[in-house]
Amino acid sequence: ATIAWPVREIVVYGVMASSIGAGLSSMVSGTRLLSAIASDGTLPILKIFAAPPGKEPRLALLASACLCTLAISVGELNAIAPILTMFFLMCYTCVNMSCAICELVNDPSWRPTF
Repeated sequence: ATIAWPVREIVVYGVMASSIGAGLSSMVSGTRLLSAIASDGTLPILKIFAAPPGKEPRLALLASACLCTLAISVGELNAIAPILTMFFLMCYTCVNMSCAICELVNDPSWRPTF
């Protein structure tokens, strides 16, 4: 921001807008993921977060909003960052393992295209 042109505030506002957009995007996609996992019945304890077909997952959104509010209320980014990093890494690990297993067992419904 020290060499921003024409004014320094453009960079600051851009970073703030980008952070808010990324946070809202993660909250909405996390809500839909929670609802999808609940609808699949993979974890029966999450059944309450399942949304009826064609409806918005409101209860899952409320749970995500509460979780985000708790994380924000901690007020220390360095305390939250390692936890968030581990959740994202576990999510990507599970997706990669699922893809690898589908490829190894030659699942007929697994047809990736690149």
